[in-house]
Amino acid sequence: MKNVISYQTIEKTAVITFNNPPVNALGHAVRSGVIENLKIASEDPTIKAVVLIGGGRTFPAGADITEFGGPLLEPGLPEVVNYIENQKLPVIAAIHGTALGGGLEIALGAHFRIALNSAKIGLPEVHLGLLPGAGGTQRVPRIAGAKASIELMTSGTPISASRGNKIGIIDRLTDRDLLDAAIHFSNEIIEKNIPIVKTSERSEGLKDIKGNKQAIDDARAVLEVKAKGLHAPFRIIDCVEVSLSSSINEGLKYEREAFIDCLNTTQREGLVHAFFAERKSAKVPEAGRAEPRPLSSLAVIGGGTMGSGITLAALKSGMHVVMVEQDDASIAKGISNVEKVLDRDLSKGRLDNERKSEILNRYRPTTNFKDIASADMIIEAVFEEMDIKNRFFKRLINSQNRAQF
Repeated sequence: MKNVISYQTIEKTAVITFNNPPVNALGHAVRSGVIENLKIASEDPTIKAVVLIGGGRTFPAGADITEFGGPLLEPGLPEVVNYIENQKLPVIAAIHGTALGGGLEIALGAHFRIALNSAKIGLPEVHLGLLPGAGGTQRVPRIAGAKASIELMTSGTPISASRGNKIGIIDRLTDRDLLDAAIHFSNEIIEKNIPIVKTSERSEGLKDIKGNKQAIDDARAVLEVKAKGLHAPFRIIDCVEVSLSSSINEGLKYEREAFIDCLNTTQREGLVHAFFAERKSAKVPEAGRAEPRPLSSLAVIGGGTMGSGITLAALKSGMHVVMVEQDDASIAKGISNVEKVLDRDLSKGRLDNERKSEILNRYRPTTNFKDIASADMIIEAVFEEMDIKNRFFKRLINSQNRAQF
């Protein structure tokens, strides 16, 4: 636990630092460490405020998603956020890097938030088929209202700290050293005896009843078109709607039920699988050992819009390209497609006649599949019908070329 959370005192402020690289994910040890160190601060009579800050490159950038689907290890993130909010000492979240998902919910549990201008905040759970499950759907609307909250959560796109400040989530922005700025903010709160206001008790976002209702209706109508068939975006709207008229306890209970509902869907399973697959695909062990093959010639099967576009991109990069089509009429269209783009570039001054001639000298249109035998790589770009594709591949195999595809 000492490895992932550190504790120090600066003047009258306890500084609790997240040290769980690379992104300070909120795993079980981190969650437990936060509570343990808040207890230490609360029991020290010399401590008058607490700062939560991320070590390394970022504030916590989310929950530990490797825990999803497994047994719940207490304390859960909702309990940690509630524990932070219920502290008698003022708690300041100092944000740099990205405060995403559970990281932003941790910050929302704090009573004050200060952020570097370069920081970003967001609730991207929707990309994993989930919704914010530690109070995000209930606390954000109480500050920012329904429209901004729904946009933040259903898009999953992070926003700048300055945007967060405009909608009320971030209290103060800074360009100076973040810890120094947070301690200065803490001292100001202590000296001026600025009262604690829990996020769950704020109400400025709830005042525009008509506007909030309209925002919910509009969002549902938009998502019926843009997110038809998806589960999590609509549950997010349900949760925001509940936040506008329910107590925080009722809202958090509803949010938790909606989160579990999303957690148990096959959509969530598929999206989380895709998330990890994308990460692993960038770390293929063989990639570091493999020697890149020389790639100077390309064969493109098909001279339509896609095939001619690929051909032009390769030609402009300096490659030799063989374009193959099934008959004279089809290859004539392919030639026309390529020359049409080059002529347009010529007329707009993007290339001159010398450059055009040089490009065309590396372009070889043909109807003979044997002409692509020496290509370093083959790209298939024929019409999207399986019968046609099968026919082309049979001709390719029968040509007994040695190209790799």
